[in-house]
Amino acid sequence: MKPLAYLGVVVGLSLIAWLIIWHDAGSISMALFEINFGILYLLPIYAIYLSMGVISWRLLFAPGREPSFGWSLNAIWIGSAVNTLLPVASLGGEAVKARLLTLRGVDALEAGGSVLGDTTVQALSLALWGLIGAAMLAALSFESDMLWAAFLAAGLFCAGVFVFVLLQRNGIFAFLGKRIVGQKFGNLLLNFDQHVREIYDRPGRVIASTLVRLASRIFLTMEIWIAAWLIGQPISLVEAIMIRSLTGAVRGAAFFIPNGLGIQEGAFMVFGSLIGIPPGYSLSLSLIVRVREIAASVPALFVWQAIEGRSLVKVLKEKSS
Repeated sequence: MKPLAYLGVVVGLSLIAWLIIWHDAGSISMALFEINFGILYLLPIYAIYLSMGVISWRLLFAPGREPSFGWSLNAIWIGSAVNTLLPVASLGGEAVKARLLTLRGVDALEAGGSVLGDTTVQALSLALWGLIGAAMLAALSFESDMLWAAFLAAGLFCAGVFVFVLLQRNGIFAFLGKRIVGQKFGNLLLNFDQHVREIYDRPGRVIASTLVRLASRIFLTMEIWIAAWLIGQPISLVEAIMIRSLTGAVRGAAFFIPNGLGIQEGAFMVFGSLIGIPPGYSLSLSLIVRVREIAASVPALFVWQAIEGRSLVKVLKEKSS
């Protein structure tokens, strides 16, 4: 898996470099230079987005068993940073989230089940987000063929997520575990499945979690709207929602490519061109998002290492005593 992840990073970065060179590196650099410290306007928006993600995630725990808000925020922030900066596709950060919960005493199977549920909720909200993007395309009156394609893709994605939920609800992991790795590990997965099923036995909280996640995605659109204004290409909120939702859906579908490198940039250029944003400026918008991601993620990795360092010291002290 790692060689494929590294290959994805190389290909993605190469594609970004090619797009920058092809679409006038000078004008793109100028647009990024003009925004200057304006990137700081985007960080509070991202902080609120992460906080909404915490609210969504904690809804998946049984009432009274939720981890603290602050520690959950740490876990989501660090998990997002891992997915952003390390070549782990889009799943490595989820494993880190579960690991961080166990450091605060949450049962490993419960932590893993909550992360799987949260990943599913993210996929559900992303599917709905794609449908909203298709609706925005319709509102902006683009060609019918494009609209049908957008609605079809979003609909198929929704159907795929629904099937995945049904499989989880019916014990798919224990079923596969017993047949692939034997009875012992299958029993472990059976317990894991029980935690997952308990999540879906609370449908009201799952629906609320999904709606909060969807609201967080809508709120994050503000960074595109502000960034477009900062580079001198102001757009309406409807246009910002269309660009953000459809590029997010495309990037989500390409989850196997670390951080959607190159995919996001191409999507920004395609959907930006639909509302008259020149390719270079559309690419600049995507790169601004990348800069914000890096600015928010680098400190998170240092925090993660500090947490793991303290955990290691604690373990060593316990062994020596």
